[in-house]
Amino acid sequence: MGNLHWEHFDDKIHGEFVNLTDAATVELGSLTFALKYGEGVIGGSALTVFPVTIPPHGKFAFTANPSQLGGEFYTDSADLLLTMSANGKTASAKETFSFDRMWSPYSFWQKRAWEKSRKKANP
Repeated sequence: MGNLHWEHFDDKIHGEFVNLTDAATVELGSLTFALKYGEGVIGGSALTVFPVTIPPHGKFAFTANPSQLGGEFYTDSADLLLTMSANGKTASAKETFSFDRMWSPYSFWQKRAWEKSRKKANP
């Protein structure tokens, strides 16, 4: 995953998926971001589906649509589900990964309070 960001103009999460394998083709994939508020309370999700095959070393730019628009949410984790094929064999995989917090465009005050609390904890 790369270039993750939450756009203000459309309130959607954007990014890029890169198939780093040498031989496997991604035939189907989905990415679900957990939308959280407060200290980790899940309040929704943002989902994208990869509707195209992605060849080895190929890239796919995606947009994930939040289940709730305009909320004061952040995300710092996502579940990736993939179906891949190579040499006539197909396999599925699921992986959860974490990243630095990404804030919705409407989370200014929540983000500011979180950053202030982090500074107090880590002077």
